[in-house]
Amino acid sequence: IHPVVGMWRTTVTNTGAPPSISLTTFHADGTYLEVVQDGGLVVTGLWQPAGERSATVTAYVFFAIDDRPVEGEVRLTVEVDETGNALTETGTVVGHYQDGSLALAIDSPATATRLHIQPVEPLGTPVVPGMAAAGTPAP
Repeated sequence: IHPVVGMWRTTVTNTGAPPSISLTTFHADGTYLEVVQDGGLVVTGLWQPAGERSATVTAYVFFAIDDRPVEGEVRLTVEVDETGNALTETGTVVGHYQDGSLALAIDSPATATRLHIQPVEPLGTPVVPGMAAAGTPAP
């Protein structure tokens, strides 16, 4: 199995925009799924191995700029480090309006950390937003 396969917490630093967090999944069948932090963007695509620890990605996303629909294409090169728990991405995002005119073209570097299965642990006293907390959950 290629070391990129799995789920990653990704920090994307698009040109001219504040960093955003996403959850990125590289599936063993070559499909790619990324959900951006606010849930407003879902990026889907394909990946293929480019080397022992590297891969290329082509993915697609729909969004709007000034209420105008945009179709974006993401092209990435990813590299997993020797530990298998860190990843770096370089690449671009190019978006076009429905009439074919260019909406944006940006560099899209990112870093990611592999997510792992965590043990189930008791919470202690639950904390629910909007309710007075009687205590704090156990770590």
